[in-house]
Formats: sequence, structure tokens, C-alpha cells
Amino acid sequence: MSGGLQLKKSTRIILDLLILLFALLFARPALASSSYPNTHTTTIFVHGYGSNYHAEESMARYLVKKGASNSIIRADVNREGKVTFHGHQAKNAKNPIVEMNYSAHYVPKRSFREHNYSGQLKAVIKADQQKYHTKQINLVGHSMGNMLTVQYMNDNVSNHSLPTVKHLVILAGGDKKPYRSNITSKLAGYLPKGLEVLNVYSNYQNDSDGRVNNSDSRYWKHPFGSAAKYQEVRLTGLKHSQLHESPRVNHLLVNFLFR
Repeated sequence: MSGGLQLKKSTRIILDLLILLFALLFARPALASSSYPNTHTTTIFVHGYGSNYHAEESMARYLVKKGASNSIIRADVNREGKVTFHGHQAKNAKNPIVEMNYSAHYVPKRSFREHNYSGQLKAVIKADQQKYHTKQINLVGHSMGNMLTVQYMNDNVSNHSLPTVKHLVILAGGDKKPYRSNITSKLAGYLPKGLEVLNVYSNYQNDSDGRVNNSDSRYWKHPFGSAAKYQEVRLTGLKHSQLHESPRVNHLLVNFLFR
């Protein structure tokens, strides 16, 4: 009789341990997710020359996979600045993401300022602000997308009705004079309070990512070195387009935006 009771007791202990083990295993994702702040700051991805929103998907999906966000929508914008949203963003979305997509994405470099493509970015930001009551944004640009995010900030330094830029991420950014000096002429002394900047570039070969020289990428320290935080990361072995498809970049991104 006592042997049967002892067996039942041992079985109960084993079952309790198994239940505890399963509880811990299933709690891990929740713990990982809760390690990121739950805000309504919207992260807007801006693709580069000759590209589209597909170049932004790897980074956006990684942020969701890590539990840093639970919402991705796409914003198509045409030459006239008309914005069309695709997807649903819940009212209580956690760190929502917008993948910006230029309808005419084959943009001539020499005339990008003439065509006011940063004005199209502004149209997306205003549409997002009006529809989702956004007050703060993060801007993540790749390649020429950086020229547009920086130009947007430069052209709107005194427009306090727009959402505040909290984080700026520059991936594979850089261009020749006079373009970069033109789009940073108003930034000195007018950077958003508390702005944090991450500048990531790669030395694939010969101090270049195959398209942009590292020296041109390092230029961004001049207009943004006085930001509340300026961080520069030089990777190796990644080509220009690989910087928006890299696990190393994704890791830098989630920690910079949400830690």
C-alpha cells in the first residue's frame, strides 16, 4: 500500500515538473516581447533608387519576429503625393511600421530634388499622422532613401506641426557634392531635441560597398555629430544592397530603435 502511495507521489512530482517546464518554455516569447517598450512611435522605411518596398521587408519582418512591433502596413505614394495605405494598423499597435513605396520608384538621381521626392515622404508622414495620430517617428533609409529622409528633415526644421523624428538610421548612405550639402544646409543647430542617429556602412572592397565609398558614408557625422547620440558602424563583407538584407544590420536596428 505504501509503495503505491510513494509511486503516486513520484508521478505527481514528475507531472508538476513537466508543467513548470512547459510554462517556462511558452513564457519565453512573451518575456522577449515585453523587453521592448510598447509605444506608438512609428518606424518608416524608405527604399533606395530603382527599388521598392520589397527592399524593406526583411528588416520590418525581423522587428515583428523579435517582438519589437506587431504591425506592418504599406504606404504607396505617387508623384502628386497621393498616399494609399495597404493593411490594417490596430489602434493600440505596438511600435507600428510603415513600409513606404514610391509608385514611380525609378527616380533620376540628378532631378530628385526637382521632383520633390522628399515632399512625397512628407505626404506619407502627414497621412500617417492624420490617420493614426502619430506624434513621433523613426526614419530608416537605404542608399538614396537616406537623401530623402535627410532632405525631409532639412526642409522641415521649423515645421513643428509634424511628428518629431526620434531616431534616424542611415544605411549605405552617401552621395557626392553638391547634393549632400544642399540637403543639410538648414540642419546645423536645428536638429530635433533628443535625436539619435545610427550610420551603418560596409567595406566590401577598397573602402566601398561596391557603390558608395566609405568616405562619403562617413560624411554624415558632419551634420549629425551634434545629435543627442551619433553612432557609426562599419561592417565588412557586405555589398551595397545586402545592407537591407543582413542579419547583422537587423540586430543593430532592433537594439538601436527599441533598447
